[in-house]
Parts: sequence; C-alpha cells; structure tokens
Amino acid sequence: MRSFLFLFAMTVSVYAVEIEYITIETIGSGSTRKDARMDAISEAIGQVTGRMLETTEQLSSHFQTKTDNDISQSSGVENYDKEINSATRGAVKSYTVLDEKETAYGWESKISAVVAKALPSKQSNRKKIAVMPFSSSSKLTFDRMALDALTKSLENRFGLKYNKTNPMQFMAMILTENIEAYLIQTRRFAVLDRVTSEVQMERNFVKSYSSSVEDLIKINQDSATELIVVGRLDEVSFNERVQRLPSGREIKVGEGTVAISYKIIDVGTRQVKFADTFNKIIGINEMREVLGGRTVTDPGKIMLKIAADSFGLTISEAIYPLRIVAKQGASRVILNQGGRSVKIGDVFEVFKLGEKLIDPYTKESLGREEIFAGEIQITRVNAKTSDARIISEEILIDKDYLCRKKIFSKTTTSPQIKKINKEELDDLF
Repeated sequence: MRSFLFLFAMTVSVYAVEIEYITIETIGSGSTRKDARMDAISEAIGQVTGRMLETTEQLSSHFQTKTDNDISQSSGVENYDKEINSATRGAVKSYTVLDEKETAYGWESKISAVVAKALPSKQSNRKKIAVMPFSSSSKLTFDRMALDALTKSLENRFGLKYNKTNPMQFMAMILTENIEAYLIQTRRFAVLDRVTSEVQMERNFVKSYSSSVEDLIKINQDSATELIVVGRLDEVSFNERVQRLPSGREIKVGEGTVAISYKIIDVGTRQVKFADTFNKIIGINEMREVLGGRTVTDPGKIMLKIAADSFGLTISEAIYPLRIVAKQGASRVILNQGGRSVKIGDVFEVFKLGEKLIDPYTKESLGREEIFAGEIQITRVNAKTSDARIISEEILIDKDYLCRKKIFSKTTTSPQIKKINKEELDDLF
C-alpha cells in the first residue's frame, strides 16, 4: 500500500478542539472491489491519525452490507460520503476514487481522501497521568452516628449499586474521583479517565493495586500514559471523645484517620518511582473549615475529600514543586499555583536550586541540591496563582525558587495561629 500526503489543509474548531483536514492519496488492494477500497480508506486514516486497526474494524462493519455493485457508483456521491463519515466517526470527511482496476491478484483502488486530524492542544505538554481505581481493605471504624451518616451518603451516591457489606469499596471509588479532581485543578497534568470509561469496566481495574507493573503498562499503553497512580484505601476511622476545657466545660471532639498505600509507576521506564504509605489525621475543626464553618454531619465524606487533596498535593509536589514566578518589591512573591492546592495562611519553605546531584553507584540523577532560603506565607489564592509574603529570609528569595509546604508538628504552631485565652477557647465551641 502506498500513500501520497498533500500539505493542503483546512483548520476548523469543533467544541474547542482544533481539527485539521488533510488530503491524502492512498492505494489499497483486496480480493474484491470493496475490500480494496476499504483498504485504501483505512490506509489513509492510518497515515494521518495512526488508528488504522480501529478504523479497519469500523469499515468492515459498514462494508459488510455493501456489494461491489453498490460501491461501484458510490464515489463522490454525497449520501455515501456521509455514510463513510459516520462509519469512520468523522475521521474521513469525503473521498474520491482516482483509479480502480482488477488485477491478477484481485482489485486495486487509488483514492484521494480528506481526513480529519486533531491538532495538539495547549495542554498537550502536560504530563499524562492515570489514576487507577483504588482498591480497599475492610478496616472501617466509625461510631454509630458517623456510620449512619456515611451509609446514607453512600446510598444517595450509588443507589441500588451500593453494597452495605463492603462500604470501603465505595469509599475507595469516591477517593479516586476526588484525587482525579484535585490533579485536574492543579493544571499540571492531563488526567486520563480510568474510572468511568467502558474500557475500564471491561478490564476490571479495581484490583489494579495488586497487579504487576507489566500488566499495568499493558492496560495503559494505548493512551500515551506517562505516569500511573495505583493505590489501596487501607483504613478509614472516625470517633468522637469528650474533652474537658480549661473552664471545666465538656465538649465532644471528633478525630479521624485515612490511611492509603500507593505506588506511582513511570510507564516509559517501567519503574516504580514512588511507593509509600500516606496517613492523614483529620480533626473536626479541619472538617469545619472545609465546610465554611458549618456543622459536620457526614465526617466520612469530608475526610475523603481532605485526604484526596492532601494526597494529591503529595503527588503534585513530588513531580511539580511550586515555584516563585514573580517578586513584587522586597517582601511579596507570586507562586505558579492556586485553586485547591494552597490556602490562605499556608506556610511554605523556599529553596534555591544548587548543583546537580548524581548517585555515585548508579550514576543516575538525584535531582539538584536544594539550599534553604527562607519561608513565605500565602495571603491570597487565585484560580491559577497565589500571592505570598516573605516571613523569614536566610538568603535573598527570588524568582524561580522552589516552594515546599511546611509541616508543623503538634508542638509547634504556624504563624497565622495566635494564642488564645480560656474564654476565647470556649467561644470556639
């Protein structure tokens, strides 16, 4: 089979996707006229889009009902062009038979086809990542009220599909969706759907955490995935306890835990880049903050969202650490991330990049030396960026420095938290 590609192209926009129409000449062969023409059309699409196998299957279904006599008069006929356009799902706008002849080996068709090709989007340079549906254990520890609220929430979310005997399985589904949502809003990744697609349903990705790296690579090899995230929801717990305030007043204080095991696999190198456990302790006040100060009636649902955001931040910072993109005066900086990734009051440690580091044994790159420069605190959050003030400076903080979120221990407090007296503490509850 031969093809002749013409550079004549027409570009249109369909639902914000740029489509370029390319005219190409190809020659197909087959035992019958329709086989030869189908072969030529498939070759044309394959040359432009690379989807030859899928196209051949679609055209086979279409041509199955056609006879050689049907198609002998079809070239250039408007209705037939529409049929081909439909059969190829819009890949072929039209085609014309330039030459068709019977040979000693069957038939040969030379056609000129107008084939659609999607142009690279502005987001095509984003790293392609697939979050496989998380599996789950059965370790769920909730008090009665929290469990009742969780059950009602899952029933409303999944309807008849919900199985009360295994709530963790459905919580793992929600966790996966929340992680995907977080990664999408970072604007750093092209997140490939592995939750709702029909292909996923057929291949039963639910057990992906225990799958081998080779199997996971095979599952994702048709989507140009660069990174695969697989995980297991190991534990979700929530319990309330009575706490006595300094004033003598007793209140109920809730605290929960979400534990996750995860791996991040580099498809290109087939290496497990990260493999770790993630444990997030979530207090009732953190849940209230997410709800804008409202009462927490369904802690399980809120905990999954908070855990997904924290886990997503862990992934995002490991691959794309926040950077300073501009400096305003001596004490203000702008970061290249906003949205759900940062919150007003968050404190970040700032690092200047130093020399490249090489492992002495494997000779692989270990990244670059990070020289501590100081700390900044978020003062404003936008959709794509955030503003921060410099709160400490060891060396001059400047543009392009890395920022990593500071983790405070229970014995330290972040700068935005002030000490409060006994009366003010009571007022919080």
